[in-house]
Amino acid sequence: GMTFADSCTIVDEFEDISETYLNSNGDFLVAEKAGKITGTITYIIEENSAKLKRLYVDKNSQGLGIGQKLLDEIERIIKEKGLKKITLSSYKQMSKAQNFYLKNGFKITKTDGDRVYMEKNLRS
Repeated sequence: GMTFADSCTIVDEFEDISETYLNSNGDFLVAEKAGKITGTITYIIEENSAKLKRLYVDKNSQGLGIGQKLLDEIERIIKEKGLKKITLSSYKQMSKAQNFYLKNGFKITKTDGDRVYMEKNLRS
């Protein structure tokens, strides 16, 4: 599991991220349980679309639907902002992540070396 030291590093890193992302027009969501961060998701706005930057779920908290809740919530926020599309990129070897996104209506738009690019059109 995450030791206290690990969670400190993560929180510091995330505090930096939230500032960077919020300033560049995006949002940063954190899932917490019993005061511990169990998951995070971030996006930044690029033209008419939202680019997902990071979906992270602590390995002890995987399989509890946290990633799904974070994605649902961030999609809701993105729609509310009137954006039409969500894009993301992932590493080819992370097939579990890609399956999760495919299941959630994302399509693979291109692969480039070891990266996979995906997008989802949002219905208003």
